[in-house]
Amino acid sequence: GKRSITVALDQPGGPELVRRLAARSDVFLTNLIQQRRVRYGLTWEDVRAASPRVVYASFSGYGTRGPDENRPGFDYAAFWARSGIMGLLGEPPSPPPLCRAGQGDHTTALNILAAVLAALRVRDQTGEGQYVEVTLQGTGMYTLATDFQAALIAGEQPRRHERTRPANPIWNSYQCG
Repeated sequence: GKRSITVALDQPGGPELVRRLAARSDVFLTNLIQQRRVRYGLTWEDVRAASPRVVYASFSGYGTRGPDENRPGFDYAAFWARSGIMGLLGEPPSPPPLCRAGQGDHTTALNILAAVLAALRVRDQTGEGQYVEVTLQGTGMYTLATDFQAALIAGEQPRRHERTRPANPIWNSYQCG
């Protein structure tokens, strides 16, 4: 029962059409960088003015505030590299291994799904629209939570481990018969 259209935001009437569609929607999901949201009148404030009950879901590489708000985010750069995951993979002193494409996108999509579902529940209870924001870099950093906690406790940066000397023998693979 889903329907879809393509809207050219850079054409006259394009952004207005999107705001009109958002006014009839439960959820507005965007992955535009902040600069383009402002240019096309599709910020949280703009969409909320069209629909006070809408759940506005922002999915981006680095978020809508700060020095990287207008930087496009890609799985390999934002999730793997900038979050720090890539730097902890592979054995020292070799460079990090190639990472699997799409894993950060998929994990971040699950995070935004959970955020949207929670926001819909709140909206249904309060009648007020909600804003949720999930980033590729933030999801990557979340996956490293135990490394960050250990670094805060020990006062050292997380590091790679050699296979011949794992921090825990259960975390290694072994040739079996």
